[in-house]
Amino acid sequence: MSAPPVPQHLWLGLRRLAVGDATYLDCFGAGNAAYLASLAPLLALPLVSGLLLFIDGKFVQGAIALVAAACNVLAPPVIAHAFCKAWDREAPWARFATVLNWSRWLLIGQLLLVLMLVGAMDGLAGGALAAVPLLGFAAYAFWLNIFLARTALSLSLGRAIVLTLTIGIGTAAVSLLPGFPEFVAASPGDVSK
Repeated sequence: MSAPPVPQHLWLGLRRLAVGDATYLDCFGAGNAAYLASLAPLLALPLVSGLLLFIDGKFVQGAIALVAAACNVLAPPVIAHAFCKAWDREAPWARFATVLNWSRWLLIGQLLLVLMLVGAMDGLAGGALAAVPLLGFAAYAFWLNIFLARTALSLSLGRAIVLTLTIGIGTAAVSLLPGFPEFVAASPGDVSK
């Protein structure tokens, strides 16, 4: 078991990862301790918000939020592991899963900046220009995930695209499932008409 990564190394790795420099992937670590260290902050924020909902008496919403967050965080490495096993890439999976988790912080920070930009652009041209930064963010996130799959798992471009699309679609589906019964129960009107 390797030691968790040093915070200074994480920042260096994230800065280099953001611009497509794969030479610093080792900054994130690759063993069990490094993987668990990458999971902890991703699970801590949803756990706190779920607990706040529980304290507020919203038990169902809190439980749904916790399960959806856990699915959102755990589905990508699980889906990737299935592909790594099929493609004989199990050895580098731990490093890929660890770097993938840390890369979410890049995307979260960038998404916040993009949303502020969209909010500032809302009045321009009837809001039509607001789609440009969102599309740019989506393209960057797609590229980053393909880049990670290609470099951390040594995959071909085609396999990296397949993995990235499957992780995205699979994670969205699994993350939405916990809230589906509540959504159906809250739907107005009778859908059988």
